[in-house]
Amino acid sequence: MTRNASSTRMQVESSRCDAPLRLSEGKRYDVNWNANTTRERVKKSWNAFGGVQVKPLVREVSLDNLPLEIAYEVDGVHVYLDLPNALTLLGDDGERAHARLLRFLHILMRVAHLVFQRTDAVKVDLQSTRLHFVIFRPYDSAAARVRAAVAIAALLRDALLAGNALHGELSDARVVVGIESGKALAVRNGTRGDREPLFLGNPANHAAKLTGTAKSAGIYLGTVARSALGPAFASANPSANPLSAAQIEACSKEAKLAVTRETVSRAWDEERKDHPISTFEFSRITPPLSGFDLDRLSPSNTKRQELVVMYGDIDGFTKYVSDAIATGRGATAVRVLHLIRKELRDVLNDFGGRKLRYIGDCIQGLIANGTAFTTDAESSVLDAVMCASAMRSAFSVIRTEVPDASSLGLQIGLELGPVAVTRLGVQGSRDRCVIGTASTHAERAQADCKGNETAIGIAAYGAGPQLLRDAFGPTRKSTEIDFDRLAARLDRARSSSAARYGAGPSIPNAVRPRAYCE
Repeated sequence: MTRNASSTRMQVESSRCDAPLRLSEGKRYDVNWNANTTRERVKKSWNAFGGVQVKPLVREVSLDNLPLEIAYEVDGVHVYLDLPNALTLLGDDGERAHARLLRFLHILMRVAHLVFQRTDAVKVDLQSTRLHFVIFRPYDSAAARVRAAVAIAALLRDALLAGNALHGELSDARVVVGIESGKALAVRNGTRGDREPLFLGNPANHAAKLTGTAKSAGIYLGTVARSALGPAFASANPSANPLSAAQIEACSKEAKLAVTRETVSRAWDEERKDHPISTFEFSRITPPLSGFDLDRLSPSNTKRQELVVMYGDIDGFTKYVSDAIATGRGATAVRVLHLIRKELRDVLNDFGGRKLRYIGDCIQGLIANGTAFTTDAESSVLDAVMCASAMRSAFSVIRTEVPDASSLGLQIGLELGPVAVTRLGVQGSRDRCVIGTASTHAERAQADCKGNETAIGIAAYGAGPQLLRDAFGPTRKSTEIDFDRLAARLDRARSSSAARYGAGPSIPNAVRPRAYCE
């Protein structure tokens, strides 16, 4: 595997030493967030998205090219295929472990592309190790859609499991599939290179949750999907009972797909030979990340370094969308979504971070400080937490300025660690992807939050300055991580340091702390 010399090992500037924390003399914090900035952006965005329309999907429409102001109400079946033991597959978080898993996912995406071309399935996106696709044809038969979903999921699952033996590297990979049916709103991202359709509402959310709550590998159907197939598929506890082999075979037989297990198995073997592990070459991004062009990413241009991964999820939005669909207010829900996601992205950019992608109503971002060769762990964590605090305060402004958003919350999770960032799949249809235990832990931290909480992973907790550990407390979760309160903590810390070590007079703005050893 060819690698940039700077990435042969993960380098991190250490900020842990015996000397106490000393704050930069007279240096203002890089970003001084204020409510007025967000207030003006929110007003502008709310007006810009005023023309959103929701239309029923009643004819052939390419969901890949939806105008930003159009959303379609889609009655379809959502499928999530995931590797629930991703942390085990990542192993020691080393280069080879990352390359193995990326290669595995890259081949999955290429084989899935072949299957989607020959069936009615439409790819939505790859969310780290979780593939999401939807089936909304035939329009007049929910049962036919569910059977097709089961059959396609079984094909891809079998290909993955067969791939274990072919690779000899991921022999412990497990596969879990979640499937649910119902109405959702299809919208599109508005940024270049990131224009896949996104689906908002119960079926997508419930299908994803089935993969997270499943106790064992298998294909799990939600209540609505089971109902479409009749009494023989009923279950009092769908998340605990995967489909039997006989039920899967019955669906596959009825679906009559134009692709077979043999075709998929052969395609997997060919992709494995065409894409050896050496396909993935690692190098680094020079911080800040905000100006990096993610469209340049590919297997041969994969970035790998220690950074902070952040997830910000709109709490209560799934029910909000479902209620909006039922009451004919879907356009308002889409308008609120676009506004919130844009402001969270803008705050992330303010702090030198980079939005990797939107995952439904969740933003996935990256932050790192340092040089082309090293990551300053303490500074990166502080910037990420300051960014999270500004997101929290910006969200409060949104709730005040936009009454339609007042019932929503924001869950934020972040973690520090070595991650690989790339784009996977076939040329012209690649998905942005980040893998690493930091990404997995950040997502889990976010999911464990309530709508007013921010959580920090154990590695970031240890790498950040003491004032952050004081702010989060031993649970590493807090309802008090807003910008004003955190900035006040930083001011007090600097004032104390200045008095003890002669660092100069205090200033009334937050400053960036940087440790050094004397």
